[in-house]
Amino acid sequence: MGHATVEHSLVDNSRLITYLVSQLLALNNGMLLHAAAVVKDKKAFLFLGIAGSGKSTIAALSRRYTVLGDDVIIIRRRGKSYYALPTPWRQQPFIKFRKGRNAKIAAIFFIKKFKEVRFSPLAPEAALANMLASHIHFLSFTEGVFLRKVFSTASGLVKAVPAYEMEFGKESDFWPELEEAVDGA
Repeated sequence: MGHATVEHSLVDNSRLITYLVSQLLALNNGMLLHAAAVVKDKKAFLFLGIAGSGKSTIAALSRRYTVLGDDVIIIRRRGKSYYALPTPWRQQPFIKFRKGRNAKIAAIFFIKKFKEVRFSPLAPEAALANMLASHIHFLSFTEGVFLRKVFSTASGLVKAVPAYEMEFGKESDFWPELEEAVDGA
């Protein structure tokens, strides 16, 4: 077996494991989101975006806080609250996985790169549509009871947690404006 075949096999296995984890989470009030998550003052802030939108940039700009991940985040519902947890999968080198680390989600941001920092509140329906469109891992391969559970978790999350569109620049210290947007809501 050649070296390239071994690497390809590992990629397939990691996708299979990720898929299986997404399905197990679905049955247990959870899901995998394509997002970065940063914990500040014991509150988690989720940053959702497609590839290249700036999730890793936000994680790097937030190193002074606890960064749970820059690409894939576990979401779990406990009672009426929603929590962000890191995955054990490889993320940026400055992100250190620690089992048991989690935080209650305080806000969700759908990110876009821009020259300035701006925040616009999103209605729960718009946040849910955006989340379902491109941020839940393996949603298009999820069926039956698993799909209903993921939909329930996602719709509960956007009803319980405020969501915003967020524009930011690569060099931005966006945290003061973020806190103002969240506290002003």
